[in-house]
Amino acid sequence: PGWIKTVDEYYNDQVQYILNNVISELENNKNYRFVWSEVVYLKKWYEAASQSDQKKLQGLVELGQFEFVGGGWVMNDETSPTYTQIIDQMSLGHQWLMKTFKKGPTSGYQIDTVASSSFPVLLSQMGLKYHIINRIDDRLKYQFQSIPDSGKYPKDKLFEFYWQGSTSLPNDRVFTHIYDHHYSPPEYEENGKEYGFDFENGGEKNPPITKDNIEDRCMQFADYVKRVVKGYRTKHLLVPMGNDFSYVNSRIWFENMDKMIEEINNHPEKYGIKMVYSTLESYFKSVTDYIDKLRIPIPVKTAMDDDYVSYTNCWASELDKFDDCIAYWSGYYTTYPGFKLMTREVEALLRTSQNIFVIAKSQRGLE
Repeated sequence: PGWIKTVDEYYNDQVQYILNNVISELENNKNYRFVWSEVVYLKKWYEAASQSDQKKLQGLVELGQFEFVGGGWVMNDETSPTYTQIIDQMSLGHQWLMKTFKKGPTSGYQIDTVASSSFPVLLSQMGLKYHIINRIDDRLKYQFQSIPDSGKYPKDKLFEFYWQGSTSLPNDRVFTHIYDHHYSPPEYEENGKEYGFDFENGGEKNPPITKDNIEDRCMQFADYVKRVVKGYRTKHLLVPMGNDFSYVNSRIWFENMDKMIEEINNHPEKYGIKMVYSTLESYFKSVTDYIDKLRIPIPVKTAMDDDYVSYTNCWASELDKFDDCIAYWSGYYTTYPGFKLMTREVEALLRTSQNIFVIAKSQRGLE
């Protein structure tokens, strides 16, 4: 949860305002939807909130407007930690959600980590049915003129699949969706300039929706949807509208999206798409119902297939120089050895303490 700032700094500067403002927006409009991943921040907010605000959030969760995704204490890395460390931190988050809201996540949400084939097995055994990932080799997502066979995923419609991470556990699999570009809103180029829909960042690149630009902006959005959906096997497309620590100014997001939704849905003959607010559970239900109804074959990815580790970016400067992508995210496997040793020693102490506690409890119960 910490990146440039500490957890407390992010919470004090941004997260508390994100939750306050989003909850207010969802309360005022029953069509709005929002998903939340990391429990460390949510617990911190909930314990500081008034009983009135706690009840508001509980009501939004019951209505399905505010949805938990992932649900771990944090969004853990998938390759450096041991599997027991991952289970411990996921259990910590899930247990708090179940105790507080009587509801946990149905979808994994590992959008900013490198996806490994072992993680879907853990998710399935935790009772999750769906999964979202993002960081896979750029050569799979995008087509590069200098790289043969690049852009395989959109071409072969491989952005959604059943992920079976273990050949010995064929029933432990999750329906997996890969974001086609990133976990940020769509971007496009027009007249040599880049534009996007990150309304909170604003600026020339992300202008607000106005009466003067609404048709052009909605057409660009619709063109993006119709182009990208070709990489998937159904007529549904999940479009993320947010970014790292976005929605401090949640009103600007919903205000602009409302305008787009009204314009696009009132003119289906012009734009050719329908736009709605959604959660992951709603999206996946629509997709899987569509697949079942039309009997669409969905590929199965197993542990015998290529993994997504190590992750690789394709930077323009390196492509020009080497005609390939060489920015491998592999350094963190070997850095901070002292810190990694400490986490494993603490993990062993925690596991020993848990075992002693269970034995003590069981013996006391037999007396």
